[in-house]
Amino acid sequence: MYNSSNDNIPVREYISKEEVLKRVSQERIFEHVFGYPPEEFVYVKSPFRNDTEAGAFFSYDESGVLRFVDFADGRVINGIRCQVTDCFNAIQLYYNLPNFYQALAKIKYLVITGQIERSAEGQQSIHSKRRAKGRSIIHIEPRPWILIDKEYWDPYGITKAQLESDQVIPSKRVRLINPSKEPDKIYNSFGRSYTFTAFEGGRKKVYNVDLSKDQPRFISTTTKDDIGDIKNLIPFGKSLIVSKSYKDNRVLRNCGINAVWLQNEGMIPNIILLKQLGYRFEDITVIFDNDEAGIAALPRVVDTINSIFPRKARGIYLPVRLSSQQISDPADLRKIRGEDELKSFLKHHNLII
Repeated sequence: MYNSSNDNIPVREYISKEEVLKRVSQERIFEHVFGYPPEEFVYVKSPFRNDTEAGAFFSYDESGVLRFVDFADGRVINGIRCQVTDCFNAIQLYYNLPNFYQALAKIKYLVITGQIERSAEGQQSIHSKRRAKGRSIIHIEPRPWILIDKEYWDPYGITKAQLESDQVIPSKRVRLINPSKEPDKIYNSFGRSYTFTAFEGGRKKVYNVDLSKDQPRFISTTTKDDIGDIKNLIPFGKSLIVSKSYKDNRVLRNCGINAVWLQNEGMIPNIILLKQLGYRFEDITVIFDNDEAGIAALPRVVDTINSIFPRKARGIYLPVRLSSQQISDPADLRKIRGEDELKSFLKHHNLII
């Protein structure tokens, strides 16, 4: 788990974090410890304890500092709180060094000897480059999974392991950083709030289940081309379902169905992405809510796909009569009527055997 530091390099001159980061990025330092480049919000195992289940992750804070977050590790070692560590803490823990200055000297030695490759960008981390592109970004402050999360997701048949695999992060604070001179918007969660992070370019979508004053249901920097779960699809298959939410997507996948989700009913991906889906699957079924907005949007998506691949796509929705029971989509059906009822609906439409 730990490496021993045998070089005993004395600190002969003043070394600062800033000086170190002129030579090497925080991402490269973390890569030396973990053995692979850090990727934000992908659940991994901790190298600092006997970790049998991937439940920790990397996250950038508001100032662009990359931190390793492991809520399951409550230890304090040589003054370091192991729940949240930066790249310098990681070196100190990994080599079992007694203090912060030894960690700085160790990093400098590793760079000089080529064991950590010098970064041309220096302290300009991947995250700071993202911020420089002049678009809104979302920063979240994660929190541990707690009982209220289990109570919310269990009725849908969605497990913590599945949420972690899908890079869903429970969040207690959201900062929407604007590219203009407008002040950042800060939202504090007083209940169940979840951030979907498995999108390219650091884009995110926050889903607030419990709303407080002036807090929207969704906070998002995603675009129409951010198709949920597209990276996990099989290369080729018979049927694909397109829905409009993560919950619908996950309950369908739990039934053994190939599925992706759009950001909402009105956000239709570009033609290139639709072509990629059309080439990979023999038929495509679009399932939206059985409310007025969903029924109105359904033909637009189906017609767009069929304009590229004639007669490949169709649209279906749950019977409108179910709306009186607050059942408007596959996730509602799974929650209120159970998995067998959902599978019966899918079998009726020849989506599962």
